[in-house]
Amino acid sequence: MFIAFFDRDRINFLSHYLQSQHGFKCKGYFSFIKQNPVPQARKVKFQNGWEEAVMLQKPDGKLTFNYENGQQPDYIILPICSGNERTEHPTQKPLKAMYPFIKYFTNKNDLILDPFAGSGTTAVAARNLGRRFIVMEKEPKYAEIIRNRLNNFNTKHGKPNAAQISFNL
Repeated sequence: MFIAFFDRDRINFLSHYLQSQHGFKCKGYFSFIKQNPVPQARKVKFQNGWEEAVMLQKPDGKLTFNYENGQQPDYIILPICSGNERTEHPTQKPLKAMYPFIKYFTNKNDLILDPFAGSGTTAVAARNLGRRFIVMEKEPKYAEIIRNRLNNFNTKHGKPNAAQISFNL
């Protein structure tokens, strides 16, 4: 399963490209609706109150959908990150926004790849739900945020220490 939050104006182009050029099957779209969107400083447009993700199945790929988790609409309504969860990453997603994807599309010990890890939310959510993960982030300051979030998780939950986590900057 391939899931990507993408520019709202171009997400359909991404979906169409992966379907027409690479044989992916669209499994739908998912919206993160923000209860408290960031105010518009320039006051020239509406606040950005939602983000869109596309869910695509790779050609001949296995589809996991854990329906036993119950009904889930194709949206989630949450506040943007604040307090202890907030990092300096500009497009950080709340942990609770990642849980439906991981719970429904993976099983315990499955491996999740996030090639654009940002603040590491996918890694933290995967670890919380007992999944393995590989994350990649090219910006050193964001890779450091990921390292700190995972180290903090390890301290709180008695998981492997930082020496057991590989970071290649």
